Amino acid sequence: MAERNAGAGLSASGIDGLKTVSGISRGEAAVGVEGNGVSGGFDGGVAVCSIDGGAAVGGIDGGIDSGWAVGCADNVRAAGGTGGGMAAGKVDGGMTAGEADGGRGSNGADSLARKKCTPGKQWTPGKRAAVFVGVTFALTWAVEFGVIWPLATGSSGPVSGYGLGSMSVVVYALISLMMFMPMVGMLVTRLVTREGMRDAWFKPVRFRRTWKWWIAAWLGTVALVAIGAVAYFLLFPGDFDPSMGAMVATTMETVQAQGLSISEDQIRIALYSQLVTMLFIPFVNIIPAFGEEWGWRGYLMPKLLGRFRVVPAFLIMGVIWGLWHMPLTMLGHNYGTGYAGYPFLGIAAMTWMCCSMGVFLAFLTLKTGTCIPAALAHGFFNGCAAAGTLFSATGGNALVGPGATGVLGVAGFTVVSVVVLVSLRRRERAGLPLSVRDELDGADEAHGKVAHESRSPQPPDSPIGA
Repeated sequence: MAERNAGAGLSASGIDGLKTVSGISRGEAAVGVEGNGVSGGFDGGVAVCSIDGGAAVGGIDGGIDSGWAVGCADNVRAAGGTGGGMAAGKVDGGMTAGEADGGRGSNGADSLARKKCTPGKQWTPGKRAAVFVGVTFALTWAVEFGVIWPLATGSSGPVSGYGLGSMSVVVYALISLMMFMPMVGMLVTRLVTREGMRDAWFKPVRFRRTWKWWIAAWLGTVALVAIGAVAYFLLFPGDFDPSMGAMVATTMETVQAQGLSISEDQIRIALYSQLVTMLFIPFVNIIPAFGEEWGWRGYLMPKLLGRFRVVPAFLIMGVIWGLWHMPLTMLGHNYGTGYAGYPFLGIAAMTWMCCSMGVFLAFLTLKTGTCIPAALAHGFFNGCAAAGTLFSATGGNALVGPGATGVLGVAGFTVVSVVVLVSLRRRERAGLPLSVRDELDGADEAHGKVAHESRSPQPPDSPIGA
């Protein structure tokens, strides 16, 4: 036990059933931590904070003048202050203030943010992730199986062939609206678990430093789609047609069926122009893409990282994302239905694509501290994923390539994902921050520690932490 004078009272650290008493002026507060009695008062104020029957109070271990404890609806933060300032309080180096939902604590092995202020259900990151996935899947699949499927198929069953070309504009509009369901699921989860909108991963962080990752979300996505198409044509060189003959012929049939007259050269020029516009049109796609990314990368990713290590967290997120598409994949979206192994190979290919691309999107989110670049990259991917098929003499194979939804077509993202996972795993093992937000937290903690020590000189006969 170590003690020193604090104002007019006496402060001492008490561990394992020992008692600590501090009186300053006329105020008094009493709390208990697993049987430990701790009391402290300051100038008529009262500080009480309970954790499942226990409590935490700032200013323990060495007695900090005017120490206090703050409790909130879902989490508790212990803090001590000197001269009106604030600093993280600790109990023998064990527990400190931390981010909500098991975020990284500022010091110590166990974060007080993981504990409830009042008795009741504890919403851990894993539990919140489970609620989010359940709500998002339930809402999405209910609409897709209950509304989109009947409208799209009638009594004829799933659409055959490549894609959903015979469907109505209404069906396509509903499919686009499904991209907002993860955002809806995130908002519902935050409401149900009383989490609020903290740590929403929406506001950009250190843009002057992270702007290059925003450019990578744009041009990097286009480059990776192109790499996948090149990989496909290297393995199937006979399918490469730089004149885009197959696409020109298909477009010509469509135009003539509408009673219009146009030359092949005009169609070819239009197709080349389409390739150029793919660099800019996807900016429009960012709106529905944001609906997905604010849910997947802006909410599910941090929750999984609070429960698992980085590699399993990212892979689990990719599998969940891929299976979420299952009703539309079974309907023929992206892969059609006329392939051997329907619908299982289509579901597997979609999951593979989501795992590969998902790591890239998660990395962008970590590097920028916001899910907006991921939404930007997602929008560009949706806008140019089929670009490689323009140069395919056969139209390609949806499960393989050259479209970016195929296993070879997404090869560029797969390679980048492997590199990213290896790099993040090394940083994780070395105890280095994974995201720009972690770096900010570490810098703020270091700054606060230095400021606290400069304001709280210890007397020579009272060593710190004694």
